[in-house]
Amino acid sequence: MRNTTSEINIELMRRNFLISGSLIYLIGVLSASNKLVNFFSLYFLGLNKFGMNSLESIEGNTWRGIAPSAEGMGEFFGFVMLFSLMTYFYFKKKLNYFDFFLLFLNILGLLRTNNFAAISSMALVLIIFLINSYIKSRNFKVIIYSTFLVLGVALYFLFLREFSFQFLSSIMYFEGVQASEIYFKFMENEFGLNDAEKGNYQFLLEIPKEQRNLSTSLNFLIDRYTYGGNIKFLPHYTSLLSLVSYFINRSQKWGVFFAKYNPNIEEFLFGYGPQQITDYYFGHATKYNFGLELPHSSLFNYLIFFGIFGIIILFFFAIKFLVTNYKNGITNYLFAYLLLNFLKSDALLYVPNFILLIFVLNFGKYNNPVEKID
Repeated sequence: MRNTTSEINIELMRRNFLISGSLIYLIGVLSASNKLVNFFSLYFLGLNKFGMNSLESIEGNTWRGIAPSAEGMGEFFGFVMLFSLMTYFYFKKKLNYFDFFLLFLNILGLLRTNNFAAISSMALVLIIFLINSYIKSRNFKVIIYSTFLVLGVALYFLFLREFSFQFLSSIMYFEGVQASEIYFKFMENEFGLNDAEKGNYQFLLEIPKEQRNLSTSLNFLIDRYTYGGNIKFLPHYTSLLSLVSYFINRSQKWGVFFAKYNPNIEEFLFGYGPQQITDYYFGHATKYNFGLELPHSSLFNYLIFFGIFGIIILFFFAIKFLVTNYKNGITNYLFAYLLLNFLKSDALLYVPNFILLIFVLNFGKYNNPVEKID
């Protein structure tokens, strides 16, 4: 048998991605529109739960069609669009009318999932790819990136100036405290608010440990936020973490995560073990010990499973991959797109999204794509 490991059919691969995304969207729409199709899609497609039974999003769950995760599906639709456009520009593989029709269906799927992170990260990665590909002057690139930076700062002050930095830097910790089961008997003010509800973290840290009942992770972060050394004109890392969580709509989710994440030194360093969430979930009493409360971050999921050492090792290999594939076409851009989305989604808990990551990691091996495989 002929060895084809160094060859790849870009057009066929792109077409298969487009068809896959389109079929998922169409079957999802049919499944949501008809109860019989909904049952058959569960039975014959081997789904792990029923697809959406409505075309409308429900509270706390955006539209996901027949997929297990709306976020994961949004990332896939965004990936298909990014891959299609990059192969068009980089490999000069033209899109025909049928490809554009399939691309349109994937756009509809992405919009239905309401995944702003996938849309914005896809646009960001595509813009950077186009700038690096078509602009050769380094000075001109610096001017363009500086312009985007200035516009970003201007947009921040224009749309978010009503929020103080103190609010943005502490909102995640406020959510974590509200999720915690605190046993201390607070005194309420004239408005019926106690110190926990007012975000008086210094007072909380003075309460005896067994009465404040904060998790080890939340207690550490609040302590560093309150008493950590500050450098003039530079925000503390705890403030940056909270600020980022607000911008990507994860303040409440990450606050609950830190309220529940209660590791000892060994568990923090090495994790609870692969796919082990029982100790994390039931190991510390909070107000959210019901249902499935995930961190909504693949990074935090892996912190639970493999600890900080595991995260460092994964980070090392991610950097090594980016350096190794620095001049390898579109591979790094696709990998960066996935990494940006994994920060705010649980997608790596699902096999399809994990396989998509494996595909990107191996795509970098194909340095000399050809049009056809014999």
